[in-house]
Amino acid sequence: MKKKISTYSNSKTHKKFNFLIKNKLKVKMKPGSIKFQCTGEDLSNLGFISSLGGSHSNSDYLNIYTKSALFDYDTAKKVYDFCISKKDLGEETNYNLKKQKIHSEYRSFDSMDTIDDNPFASSYLELRRLVVPKLGEGVAYASSFDVFPGTKKIWGIDWWINPGIIEDEIKYSKVHPKVLSFDIDDNSLCFGYFNLMFEFEFNEYENIEFFKVKTTENIKKFKTFMEEKYEKILNKKNMGGDNVIECKVRNGKHKAYYMTMKRDLKYGALLKKGDVIGIFIV
Repeated sequence: MKKKISTYSNSKTHKKFNFLIKNKLKVKMKPGSIKFQCTGEDLSNLGFISSLGGSHSNSDYLNIYTKSALFDYDTAKKVYDFCISKKDLGEETNYNLKKQKIHSEYRSFDSMDTIDDNPFASSYLELRRLVVPKLGEGVAYASSFDVFPGTKKIWGIDWWINPGIIEDEIKYSKVHPKVLSFDIDDNSLCFGYFNLMFEFEFNEYENIEFFKVKTTENIKKFKTFMEEKYEKILNKKNMGGDNVIECKVRNGKHKAYYMTMKRDLKYGALLKKGDVIGIFIV
């Protein structure tokens, strides 16, 4: 399954809101009640992806990428060359690409049953559209955004509808651009669980003929090959949600920020000040 969504808006709107709420969303108190009612549509929720893990391990690779890079012959050839020179992809990699367009990071789900101890242990990955003062508008991802007090409903309102709640809980720290950043030129930022080395057969056991010589015919074969593999990714079994979410974003250099806790917070086990609970890409 695949979801395509737009994740940017008029820059003049919602300057003081963290999670971007659009389409005339209004929150008002119900007559004669301390609870609130909402009208309009919440566009901050971009959905979630999930994974059943690999065939031999309870793990997978989270990939963040521009779609055009994945389907570009020259870029894919560099990724292929990188893969056949390695036994595995390691903890994380950008495939030695000059421009940051594909990022893969290893995720182990062995501690899924202890998500209270580790919010990143889940095979679920939630995506939210986020507006952060002084940083801008982008996409935030975490295994769960249910770590905030507001998710227990504050006065009957889900926390992301109530502006300012997350602002008191989260500090944003810049990730080194060599570790995580993106050069986007096709208005796309995609998120999906798959292993480029094996699910696309970019490994030492495969001899992909069309990468030997770049010709018009081989480029056609490459595109057909990639479309078939990508379609299998989109339709493989998961634990709910989508296999891939393709976000429409602005072109240019996108930076990443760690979302860290400002204070200790009881969430099953204790989340401590300084714990990283998500990543914000803007």
